[in-house]
Amino acid sequence: MPDYEGYGGTVKRTHPYLCQELTARQVIDAVRAGMKLFKEQNGQMADGWKTVVAGYSQGGAVAMAVHRMIEQQEGLADELHFCGSVCGAGPYDLIATFRQYVNDDKIYLPAVVPLILKGMCEYMPQLKGYEPSDFLTPSFVDTGVLDMISQKTLSTGDIQERLDAYAKEHPEDMKFYFDDGGDYLKANMVLRPECIAYLTGENVSESDRPKMEALMQALKANTVWGSWTGFGNWQPKHPIMAFHSVTDEVVPFVNYLQAYDYCQQYFNGRRFSSTFFNTHTSAGYMFFGFHCTSLMEDLLQGKASVTNIDQ
Repeated sequence: MPDYEGYGGTVKRTHPYLCQELTARQVIDAVRAGMKLFKEQNGQMADGWKTVVAGYSQGGAVAMAVHRMIEQQEGLADELHFCGSVCGAGPYDLIATFRQYVNDDKIYLPAVVPLILKGMCEYMPQLKGYEPSDFLTPSFVDTGVLDMISQKTLSTGDIQERLDAYAKEHPEDMKFYFDDGGDYLKANMVLRPECIAYLTGENVSESDRPKMEALMQALKANTVWGSWTGFGNWQPKHPIMAFHSVTDEVVPFVNYLQAYDYCQQYFNGRRFSSTFFNTHTSAGYMFFGFHCTSLMEDLLQGKASVTNIDQ
């Protein structure tokens, strides 16, 4: 059971969080290596076996990225007996995600932003020479969030608690707000003014423009259907079974809508609406507790259909 790069045996490396092409390739390499080892140890696959890719949140985006790479790498869909994917609440479109954060002026899980920036500044050629701090406000950097991420000993929930504690100790620099979705920071507490301006279509200085254009290019390249190295444009050939809460506060629902617009007839979605399981995490419980297996069964039985689940 391999870890993502940047954890386990590769813990000293930066985790390529939402670097879609890189992560998809690593997942596929791990699967093929695992199957090779299984066969070398006289393992026998059952007749009629199939492969389904599944995940939630970061894993949901990775699942769709793996789906794409399986289809676009010649012969791989046949080798893996590929059936399709089950994608839960993934950030498939990073530009749309960032713009939603800015338009709503709410970032509920602020650690996600430096997680994305750290991976992309490390691995994306467009951002070579830039650091996450080039895009984050000095007051947000002063919380120590980048060090917390680098240490890899804290969950995102732990980091949220530490950020909350820091905000209470430094109310002049940072303040968490609260609504039914949970605690959030305003966008301008996390992102520098030039980032806010560029994402909302306002003018930025000539000195800031190259940096912002580089960031947009990196985010666009890591949209699941973006311009990947060595891969042409992608249109799915196998069903995608998607699940997303309409009230998701961490991965905005716009990602579901963008995926639907792009994937069209191969996109089979469940718009999850609940007055109780209404956050990203609680909807994740519902996904893994019920919907993932239900959607996988539909996929395996060829019952792909667009549905709306209201609870």
